[in-house]
Amino acid sequence: MPRFPKLTEAREALLEAWLARTLSTYPEEAARQLGSGGDPFANPVGQRLAKGLGEVIEGVCVDNKPARQLASALDEVVRVRAIQDFTPSAAVGFVLLLKGAAREVNGVPAEELRSFEHEVDELLLVAVDIYVACKSELFELRTRDMQRRTYHVVELANRLSGEAAAERQNPASSDHPEGGSRA
Repeated sequence: MPRFPKLTEAREALLEAWLARTLSTYPEEAARQLGSGGDPFANPVGQRLAKGLGEVIEGVCVDNKPARQLASALDEVVRVRAIQDFTPSAAVGFVLLLKGAAREVNGVPAEELRSFEHEVDELLLVAVDIYVACKSELFELRTRDMQRRTYHVVELANRLSGEAAAERQNPASSDHPEGGSRA
């Protein structure tokens, strides 16, 4: 038996309301494009959002999974939002929008709603962990990229410096085709 029977029964409407609320956190044009569904190659971010949110709803309502076991589903959404232009609170705040979506479902007993909202709070904590891990990974990637670029610049500077020093020591190999310089 599901922990949230009334919400499980209305899970499609719950998902639709949560997705709409999540899309409303984007600028109007982006929200329209992300919500268009369709081809996953034409709209990969919209597909990831819908897939991740759907897996969370299924996991909580149908499979009775605790929040920690839904990390991979949350990762679908948080990873995308971590690299977008969201503040940290806005990047994970979509999780709390699930509470409002659940309150829109008619006939949910107060105790079921309270218990569900507690589960949403647990999901939020998991989302924060995922967000921090994503930002840490991005920082590491940027750091390695910067180190690689710096290494190549220093290497090029040393090579150019070495060539210039060799030219000063051996003027016969300069630009003049007959060796030496024109006087």
